[in-house]
Amino acid sequence: MSNLCDNRRYIFFLIIPLKQINSKNPANSFKKYIFLFFPLEIGLAHITRCIAIAEKMITDGHDAYVVVPSKKIELFKDTVASLIPTEIYSHSEDSHPLHKFRDVEYLYHISKKEQEIVEKIRPDCIVVDYRLSALIACMICNKKTVFISDGGWGPHDFVMPNPGMEKTIFRTFSYTIDLLFKYLKGKFIKSLFIAAKKRGFSGNKKNVIHSILYIAPEFTNYLPAKKSLPKIECVGPIFWSGFERLGDQSIKSLKPDGKTVYLTFGGTGLDGEKLISISSAIAKKGYRVLVSSSIIADVKNFPKHDKLLPFKFVDGEKASEIADLVVCHGGYGTMMQALLAGKPVVAIPYNFSQLIHSLRFQELGLGKCVSKKSIRNIIYLIGNMWEKFERTTRQVQTQDILNEIEEVMQNYEKYKKRIKKFIINDKHCNGNSKAADLIYDFMLK
Repeated sequence: MSNLCDNRRYIFFLIIPLKQINSKNPANSFKKYIFLFFPLEIGLAHITRCIAIAEKMITDGHDAYVVVPSKKIELFKDTVASLIPTEIYSHSEDSHPLHKFRDVEYLYHISKKEQEIVEKIRPDCIVVDYRLSALIACMICNKKTVFISDGGWGPHDFVMPNPGMEKTIFRTFSYTIDLLFKYLKGKFIKSLFIAAKKRGFSGNKKNVIHSILYIAPEFTNYLPAKKSLPKIECVGPIFWSGFERLGDQSIKSLKPDGKTVYLTFGGTGLDGEKLISISSAIAKKGYRVLVSSSIIADVKNFPKHDKLLPFKFVDGEKASEIADLVVCHGGYGTMMQALLAGKPVVAIPYNFSQLIHSLRFQELGLGKCVSKKSIRNIIYLIGNMWEKFERTTRQVQTQDILNEIEEVMQNYEKYKKRIKKFIINDKHCNGNSKAADLIYDFMLK
């Protein structure tokens, strides 16, 4: 736990005027809360979601701490949230972190480390983003718990997107996948409570599941849940602007030219070599390509081309506004930025959540999913055959991506009309504030 105390330069404080504190208080008389966030550290999206909500809470006068792997903490230095650097996440470079959450011994030991942080911070509420192991510390320490999840990874059944099947066949397929998905989630939950019991927890599983506040950073009509219990609250996309503030500001001077592609693989997409080769191929087709290399590739490794503009980080919202089309890994945050900017998406999914989002976009007519074996891939992923899915993803041909780009561009106005209709009621949503307000209400119960 020395990291918690020694890395003071990563702890940031914000002094808030009294009238500002009282403007957004969760009760008639203001009570200052302490919130602790445990995001899954794979990629960046889970961390940024937590930081975005934490910053809103700090603005409202509360204390908020976010646990961040030490290797990535420099990426998040531009935040007022208090960052807790840690080495406890031993699978930072593991391509299949969810495997670990079925391992009772791993859950047993990792939850001890997480509990140490909880006991040090003594939060009033713990917010968990996908990080199942942290739920054990929540149970043992008897803390109010919030679980953030997109893509159906909460204890809910969601409506599976149709990968392009005839309706009768799809109903059978969907039913089968539902059973497999329930089985997979059941194994995670079983392992979780076995580990919690070994740690001394004796509470009722059903009571625990129904005592948690579930938040989905999604539109209500995007991936509707089949069951209302436990209730899941859809707040819309949650964005953090930190990368944009750290990113190359020169993108803001760029103007639309009618033929621009914004390309990003986020922090969990295909490898850097693939990103570079795809960006080069798109540029050779005559498109101006704005590339966010993120942590996947080095900007210096991109070839020189007058149409190819690689950046480390960019303002994703601005890039989506400038571009005519967004090509990405199917990451929910990136796709939502594109959607709110009114731009279609061509997605190359790399994991289950990305595949579901990509297929849903395709089903709604908001973009295209480049996955030649989407049905087989769903089965691969639900059956935990992650390596096979990744292998098929890497085998996606650049020409297939170019073909989908051309198809979207040729039918551009149709895509634009569908997007406009879909977001008409949600264009100005604020998921950060909605999530924070729901948590405040939850604290009062």
